[in-house]
Amino acid sequence: MDLSFVIPNYQSEKFLDSCISSIGKNINGLQYEIIIVNNDSKKLQFFQNNHSVHILNVCSNIGFSRACNLGANEAKGRILFFLNPDTQLLNTKISDYLFLLAKEDVGAIAPSLITKNGLTQPWSGGEKITPLGTILSKLFKKSSASAQNNSHIINLDWVSGAAFLINKKLFEKVGGFDEKFFMYFEDVDLCLRLRKLKKRILLLCEPRVLHYGGCSASDSKTQKKLYYASQDYYFKKHFGLLQSTLAKTCRSVFIQIKDLIPQSCAAKLFSILLFICTILPLQFALNPTIGVDLAIIRVLIPAFFLACCYYKYKNKTFLQAKDNLTFYITTFLLLATTSLLFTQNIQWSLRKLAFLFSLFPIYFIATFLLDSKRKQRKAIAALVFGGSIVSIFALVQFSFQFIFGIEKDYSFLAQTIIPFFLGNTFSKEVLAYPSWLVNSGGITYMRAFAPFPDPHMLSYYVGMLLPWAIALWATSKSHKFFFLIAASSLTVCDIATFTRGGYLALITAAIIIMPLVTRKTVLKIFSGIFLFLFLFFIVPKNPVTNPVAGRITSAFDINEGSNQGRITMWKEALVVIAKHPEGVGIGSYPLIVDPGATYRVPIYTHNFYLDLAVELGIMASFLFILILGIALRNYWQASRENSFYVAGVASIVIFATHSLVENPLYSVHILPLILIILAISSTRTLAQTKKCNL
Repeated sequence: MDLSFVIPNYQSEKFLDSCISSIGKNINGLQYEIIIVNNDSKKLQFFQNNHSVHILNVCSNIGFSRACNLGANEAKGRILFFLNPDTQLLNTKISDYLFLLAKEDVGAIAPSLITKNGLTQPWSGGEKITPLGTILSKLFKKSSASAQNNSHIINLDWVSGAAFLINKKLFEKVGGFDEKFFMYFEDVDLCLRLRKLKKRILLLCEPRVLHYGGCSASDSKTQKKLYYASQDYYFKKHFGLLQSTLAKTCRSVFIQIKDLIPQSCAAKLFSILLFICTILPLQFALNPTIGVDLAIIRVLIPAFFLACCYYKYKNKTFLQAKDNLTFYITTFLLLATTSLLFTQNIQWSLRKLAFLFSLFPIYFIATFLLDSKRKQRKAIAALVFGGSIVSIFALVQFSFQFIFGIEKDYSFLAQTIIPFFLGNTFSKEVLAYPSWLVNSGGITYMRAFAPFPDPHMLSYYVGMLLPWAIALWATSKSHKFFFLIAASSLTVCDIATFTRGGYLALITAAIIIMPLVTRKTVLKIFSGIFLFLFLFFIVPKNPVTNPVAGRITSAFDINEGSNQGRITMWKEALVVIAKHPEGVGIGSYPLIVDPGATYRVPIYTHNFYLDLAVELGIMASFLFILILGIALRNYWQASRENSFYVAGVASIVIFATHSLVENPLYSVHILPLILIILAISSTRTLAQTKKCNL
C-alpha cells in the first residue's frame, strides 16, 4: 500500500467528513487507507460504510502524540501522512510528496498551511526553536522563515504536524512521536531528531492545506497550558535544565507584564522598566560576531530610551535636566567624551564610551517614569525580586562545592554557566583571571558569584539592594514574608561572597543611618552587629564561620597580600594622576601600566575614584563624588518625612564605601543599578511623600 493517512480526532467530528472528502479528491489513483484514532468519549459510527476508513475508538483523550503513534502502528502504507481532522487538502498532488520522500536525504515533508481567509499560517514551519530564540522573539517580533521565503520548496528545521508526511520505516527508526508531549512541540521534537540523522525537512509552498486550527482544545486557557507544558519539556529535553528554567522564568515575567500592562502608552513604558529591573542581575550575553560579547541589557536600554524619547516627542515634551543631579550626570558623560582627546588607544576608548552611552540612558528613563512614590516602590520591589533570585542562584552554586567538590563545581560553572551569561570571549578572560576562590585558614573555598563574573560585583549588587529589601519588609502591608525571605537571602549571599569591601560597606551603612531611624531600629541594628560578631568571632572554629571571620580581620591587616597589592596600585595611580591630571583617556590606563596589554586584561587601580581620576581626569572623579553626595543629601532629607528612603541613604553609602576598593563602572549589573537609585533620588516626589517611620 502506498499511503496511510493517520488522523487523530478529539472534539473535531464536524470537520472529519470534509477532511476525508478532500483526501478522495486529491489521491490521484494511489492505494491508500485512512486511520482515524478517536480520542473522543463518543464512538464514531458514520464512516463504517467507507472501506478505506478504519476507526480506532480509544474513547479517552490519550493526547496527540500517543494517538498518532497508535495509528502508525496499525498503518499498512509505506508512507505515513499525519493529518489533523480540521484540515482539507486543496489542489494537492500527493504523488509529488512521494517522489521527494524517495530521496535518501529527505526526512519529512509538509504542505503549506493556510487559514480560511487564504493567508499562510506562520506555524507551517520554521527555524530551530531554542530557549534564547524564544526569549528574543518576545522582545523583537520576528516573522517565520516560511512567511519570508517565496521558493517552491523550503529547507526548514521543523514543519507542522497538522499535515506531515514521513516514511514509515524512518518514523519507526527514530521512535515515533515522543508521547511525553501531550499536544504541541511533538512535531518540532521529531524534526529535530530527524535533523540529527542528517535528514532534510521540506516545506512545499505550492500545495496547500486549509487548517482551521485550535479545535482540539476546550478553551484558550487550556490550549496555552498544554502549549507551555510541551515547550518546557522540549527545552529541558534538548537544551538542559538551566536553559529550560531560564526560558520558563522569562516567559512567566512576560506573561505577568502583559497581564499588568494597561492600555496607556506611559503605563506600558513603566511596565517595561519593571521588567528591566527584574532581569538586570539575570541578563545573558549575545555573541553577534566572533570576539564580541554583548550583554542583553546593552541592547534593551538604548532601544527603550528611543521608545521613551519618541513618546515624549509625540506628546510635545522632552527628557530634560530638571535638577542639579541630572545636570552633573550629563556633565560627567561630557567629560568622559572629551577624554578621547588624551587617549592612548582611540579604539579602546570608543568601546568604553559606547559601553557608558548604552547604559547611562537608564538614568534618564527612570527620572521620567519613576515620578511617584508608588512607582518608585514598584521599581525597587522589582529590583529586590530579581536580586533575591540571583542570590538564591549564587547560594546554590556556593553550596554545590560541599556536595560535589570544588573541582567539579568549578568545571561545571566554567563550561556551562558562565559562557551563557557572560559570553564566549568575556568568559574566557574571566577564567584567565579568576577571583572565584579564596583561601582562609589554609582551606580553599569557592565564593558565591554566579551568574556574575566575580564575587565582588555580586557583593555590590546584593549589598546595595539589602537596605531596600529591609525597608520594603518594614513598610509594606502585604508580601511581608516575601520581603523577609528576600532580605535574608541577600544577606547570606553577601556573606558567602567573602568580599571584605562588601562587609565593610554594610557595617558603615548601618552606622551612618542610625540618626535617621527610631531607637527601636537602632537596638535592632546593634543586635544584628552583636549577632554577627558572635557568629564569626566568638563561636569556636568551624568550617562555615571561620573563613568569614578571617576575611573581616584581614581587611584591617595592612601587611596582608591583597591589601599590599592594592596600596601599591594606588601609589602607581597617584603618580600617573600627578603627571596627567586631565586623565590618560577612557579605557587607556592598562596601556600606561603595560604597553603590551590587550583590551580585556583587567588592569585597574581597585579604587573607583582613582580609576575615574586616572582615565577621565581629577575633575570627573570629584564630579562623581559630588553626584553621590547630592543623592545622599536628597535621600537623607526625604527619609525625615518617609523612613522608606533611609534605604536610599544606606544604598548610596554601601556603593560609595565598597568603591574604595573596587571599580564597578564597567559592570553591566552595577552601573544600571546605581543609576536607577540615583534617578530615584533626583525626582521631586521625594519631598511629597507621607510620613512613615521604621
